[in-house]
Amino acid sequence: MRSVASRSPSRGIGCVASGQTQAATIGLRSLSMLTGLWRNRLDFAATNAPAVQIVGLGQQTVPLPGFCSTVETLPLVTLPGSTDAAGQWDSQIPFGSLLALPQFDLVAQFGFLDAGLPNSIGLSDASLIRTPPSQNRHVSRIWFGTYQSGNGNENASSGNAETSYGLVTIFGL
Repeated sequence: MRSVASRSPSRGIGCVASGQTQAATIGLRSLSMLTGLWRNRLDFAATNAPAVQIVGLGQQTVPLPGFCSTVETLPLVTLPGSTDAAGQWDSQIPFGSLLALPQFDLVAQFGFLDAGLPNSIGLSDASLIRTPPSQNRHVSRIWFGTYQSGNGNENASSGNAETSYGLVTIFGL
């Protein structure tokens, strides 16, 4: 089973913030399926600026007339934060284990205030991370002979167990 989700190429194009020479981008991105730690680092945004991380499921381009870029997902959640003196924000969100979930696309994009940009708002490109497909999941199955079979392990106190979607059990007489 894969413990790290796969990264797809970035979506969209970020804005060039005041005082920066490169477009705002998500320079580091990862998602651990085991711990659920999702990390996205915004680079080249406006310095010391209020910012927001936009979180969505699946990529969808939303044009914003009069802005320097587009939103690349339908926002489900927005998380407030701010950039540092270099124009970075290292966002780390712990979800807990994601091993039992079906495949889905998780999208992050950053927005930040910048008086030098149209409508005073800049956007980064978007990070698309896909969790492994459902067929990588396992189901637990534990059983031993019928009750009072004489095997001495009817309570399944030994053996191997895996966890995920369910537990298949057999109860016999």
